[in-house]
Amino acid sequence: MFYVGNVYKQFMTSLKLVGFRRTLSVIVSRLADFSFDVKYGTDTIAWVELEECEVDGELKQRGQRYQPSGTLSFKKLMNIMQLPPGQVLIDFGSGKGRVMLMAIAHGFKKAIGVEFSPEMCAVTRDNIAQFRKKWDGEVDIEVYEGDAAEYRFSDEETVFYFYHPFDETILEKVLGNINASLERRPRPAWMVYYYPIHRDLVERLESTFQIVKEFVLLGYDCVIYANKDGMSQ
Repeated sequence: MFYVGNVYKQFMTSLKLVGFRRTLSVIVSRLADFSFDVKYGTDTIAWVELEECEVDGELKQRGQRYQPSGTLSFKKLMNIMQLPPGQVLIDFGSGKGRVMLMAIAHGFKKAIGVEFSPEMCAVTRDNIAQFRKKWDGEVDIEVYEGDAAEYRFSDEETVFYFYHPFDETILEKVLGNINASLERRPRPAWMVYYYPIHRDLVERLESTFQIVKEFVLLGYDCVIYANKDGMSQ
């Protein structure tokens, strides 16, 4: 009953945001998401509003609800990007950790999640534990609990993933930190901006990233960026 109600809520929200045609593809994607949770014993599908999370102060006003990237969307994205092996993905606003789990399942060397909600981080850790039981291979995942603008890059991150996680103020700080990391350790790098509400900010800031491709990914706009080294891969 809960899942049916959740799907209905997602359907109505999507209908308002992207229209009927795109919404149909979103619903198909949600059914695939349900299968993902059944397969790995995880809990990633239900949306969570910020009001339901115990996050105080300014960060709560600048963040967004938990709405996970679809499993079909991520699979299509990986097919489009055709990344070289050995990449390290960092998901900003990682929520319950689905993107990190999918990254490992698609051959990433490591996945990092940045999330300010203690509740979401707790669910993520449980999901990682469940995933490990079913996944036949190494699962190298880190969870950073705190303000995305305060995350200290290890300079090994190569794929920067955003699904409209926060407002322009935090996004601008994070983008500045990404550029600083790439200056410290030059390397091929890519940025995925899914549902790019603030893409104008990304593209007006002085940055090492350029647009590689933009398209509709199962109902939502998506833009892929790469730096000079990433473009040559």
